[in-house]
Amino acid sequence: MLKPESLSSMTRLVLVNAVYFKAQWISEFHEVDTREQTFKVNENEKRQVQMMVQVKKLPYNYISQFKLQILELPYKGEELSMFLLLPAESNDPDQLLKLGRALTPERIHKWTRRQKMGTRNKVQVSIPKFKLQEYYQLNAPLASLGMVDVFDQDRADLSGMSAAIEDEDRVYLSTVAHKAFVDVNERGTEAESSVRVSTMLEALACLVGQWIDTKGVLLFLLVLLVTKYIRDLPPKNYPPGPFPLPFVGNMLNISIKDHIGSFKKFVETYGDVTTLDLGGGNRCVLLSGLRGFKEAFVDQADAFTDRPSYPLNDRISRGLGLISSNGHMWRQQRRFTVSTLKYFGVGKKTLETSILQESHFLCDVFLAERGLPFNPEDVTNNAVANIVCTLVFGCRFDYNDHHFHHMLKCSKDVLQLPATFCGRMYNQFPTLLHYLPGRHQSAFINLGTIKQFIREEVEKHKEDRDPSNPRDYIDCYLEEIEKNQDGAAGFTEENLLHCVVDLFGAGTETTSNTLLWAMLYMAKYPDIQEKVQAEIDEVIGSARQPSMDDRANMPYTYAVIHEIQRFGNIVPFTPPRVANKDTTVAGYLVPKGMMVLPMLKPILQDRNEYATPDQFNPGHFLDKNGKFVKKDNFIPFSIGKRMCPGEQLARMELFLFFTFLLQRFTFTPPQGWEMGLEGQVGITSGPKPFKICALPR
Repeated sequence: MLKPESLSSMTRLVLVNAVYFKAQWISEFHEVDTREQTFKVNENEKRQVQMMVQVKKLPYNYISQFKLQILELPYKGEELSMFLLLPAESNDPDQLLKLGRALTPERIHKWTRRQKMGTRNKVQVSIPKFKLQEYYQLNAPLASLGMVDVFDQDRADLSGMSAAIEDEDRVYLSTVAHKAFVDVNERGTEAESSVRVSTMLEALACLVGQWIDTKGVLLFLLVLLVTKYIRDLPPKNYPPGPFPLPFVGNMLNISIKDHIGSFKKFVETYGDVTTLDLGGGNRCVLLSGLRGFKEAFVDQADAFTDRPSYPLNDRISRGLGLISSNGHMWRQQRRFTVSTLKYFGVGKKTLETSILQESHFLCDVFLAERGLPFNPEDVTNNAVANIVCTLVFGCRFDYNDHHFHHMLKCSKDVLQLPATFCGRMYNQFPTLLHYLPGRHQSAFINLGTIKQFIREEVEKHKEDRDPSNPRDYIDCYLEEIEKNQDGAAGFTEENLLHCVVDLFGAGTETTSNTLLWAMLYMAKYPDIQEKVQAEIDEVIGSARQPSMDDRANMPYTYAVIHEIQRFGNIVPFTPPRVANKDTTVAGYLVPKGMMVLPMLKPILQDRNEYATPDQFNPGHFLDKNGKFVKKDNFIPFSIGKRMCPGEQLARMELFLFFTFLLQRFTFTPPQGWEMGLEGQVGITSGPKPFKICALPR
């Protein structure tokens, strides 16, 4: 496929995507009937070609609007077909050009649907025996679609697939080539097996007549010969969405750098319930409106409780844990986790004391910076993780514990993998990516490191636990393993590791990123920070610690925390679901097995609910009298049976950490710096690394 000049000593990697197709007609043409006949290329040109002929009853349709005959030649198995299109003869020299412009994919789909091709007419078919071969270089077309940087050595960033760090060794795309080869003969259609590289079959639809004879004008149509693509286009009762391309679906419509922005455009164009093709006919529903969320996840909760199976998730979770498990196992694991968290103080004074103690440690680190610029990310992440560690391991880790810091970085790497380029490519090409280097390989190694860390903690618990006096989640889980007789509930040590990975990752990243946004917003909007501090001074003062009981008397502070969550949009997507039966959402069909991507961003930026959705404005959660207003569409933890089990814990952490910090510090930008509000796109969305000054009050 590649031309010799496209390979050189600088070539480091060649990715090959091959498609091979071979099919026999249900009714083969007889070679003895094939003979040389005149083929009319256009009004002024004729050629002698080998014509295959047969007489048969075949599916047929006539489009009167365009005076166009359509005949279907099915292949064996009747899953795939070739469609032959023959326009009426005309003296108009632009006839084919006009018809070509009218032949949209939607029209082709409509004309060739099974119910439209139901009429079987006896026809004589004459079709040329031919071979087509074309070679395309796709650099320019892909660049015109916005894929520019990857072809530029200075701007390409394929670091996830290459370990090269020197500029001169930077990997970039030099050539994207596509070769098509089709052979149509008496037996059927074939792409030669000697084509070892990307052979996407190019099509053609040819001919016919009820005496459909290709001595008439043939229209060669650039349609997939493998018309399973046409057959598999979404039915009319599916949600609307962008038209998918063969093999790649809508993947070219999704930006590598800003996939959240791409999905938001889909919502703006097609509505709150949208069909997307993630490649290879792998369709999903993008769900983004509050009404759709309630209909799917509350009114039809049982139909949408399961998680889909896809390669990356299967590799990481293996269907275990709290996030990715399904059915009876998931219900039992969730029930156990929620009850155990409550037992150890979530929502109670006992845990409040632990959060306030951790707040003291965090403030000591901030104070040690002496008002100078510093990056608060690592220490904030450590502080929030210690709350989860208190519940899970029964202890906290010192901020100077480098081993624990490494565990936090490993956890973040694994959690963010699905949103990376390597993660998305792994879902498309798991076998290929299994052998290629990249960020996915380091994440898999890091997952093993985390599980080993947890396994060591479990072994320590086994040595000195007292079943009558459990200290933490691990103690309770080990007790459950011993006494639970329900094998399907999944109470095993392996599942314990995955549950702790989920609690550790999701319970740390979301709250930590929210607090980082909080500090950034306070430094960016000093007038809002002053109002929060004024309310803290009035209600709490400086002599005592904040308490959850203070929240009811601090409407402005509570509104600011809500606006941080809304504007920061810490979790743009909740984990995907899958329909476990045929059902409908917003009147559209969602068939069994279809994945649903729940997108929160459009809900949290709904212009019908928020006066200035693109601005940071705590007034969104206050009435005209300054009282806190609860909004139904404020669902950062999602809704329904799969909503975040740690919501109550997160609300406690956010209020106590935030008020404790603002009681003791004023956050400002470093002198001469303008604070930016750029975020990092991932499974969780935090701010890009920044420095800040924490001035003691």
